[in-house]
Amino acid sequence: MSLCQRSTQRDVDTGSAGTQPADAGAVAAPWVMHALGLVLCASHAGCAVHHLDPPLPARGAVATPGVADMHETYTVRGRQPESVRRALNQRSTWRDATGERFDGGTTWSLRWRHTFETSAEGCRIVGLAFSGTVTVTTPSLRTWHRTDPKLENRWTAYLVALWGHEQHHVDRVHAAIDEARAAVVQLPAQSTCAAAGTAANDAVQTVFAAMNIDQVAYDTATHHGQLEGAFWDTP
Repeated sequence: MSLCQRSTQRDVDTGSAGTQPADAGAVAAPWVMHALGLVLCASHAGCAVHHLDPPLPARGAVATPGVADMHETYTVRGRQPESVRRALNQRSTWRDATGERFDGGTTWSLRWRHTFETSAEGCRIVGLAFSGTVTVTTPSLRTWHRTDPKLENRWTAYLVALWGHEQHHVDRVHAAIDEARAAVVQLPAQSTCAAAGTAANDAVQTVFAAMNIDQVAYDTATHHGQLEGAFWDTP
């Protein structure tokens, strides 16, 4: 299952093609959902650790220059569906405002920098560069012994479903970045570069506010990924 949480912030930066300082912006919105990351092999008491995570496909959409997609995991152990569920409940740190726990999450944190152009008409924004990260996190199942193939197959289906669900959320972030860029360069010239920067920040925040609504609507429509198979339940 997945959940979204979000917050926004703004800071001050300098335009790169103008002669006056401009307001740059930053936005951080943790999205509680699912993902995966690097799995390290280890051993304990001479017994090899078995990693049950399947290989997962790369994100299909084109990445945003300056914005890194990050993947992280937390370890759970179990040899039966019930013990895996208990481990997920114990190890996951993702909760909503009511205290309900979720198996994983996605967070994103972005900054942007305006590029100015001044003319007789005034000051306008001609470019918007983003930097930051989009990080997705999911559980990683490991055991000290071989497990029932049925459990392995079920875990594979579960994790692939989580990954696919999360990629929809990640893609929405990158799509919002593209939309924000297009919106900002279409803004009319302002009397000052400070005013142009303010208008650009407002435009970016409007785009991301709409994206937040879209993210919530997607989770509502999929029951936080459950209708896509992104859940682990006990028989």
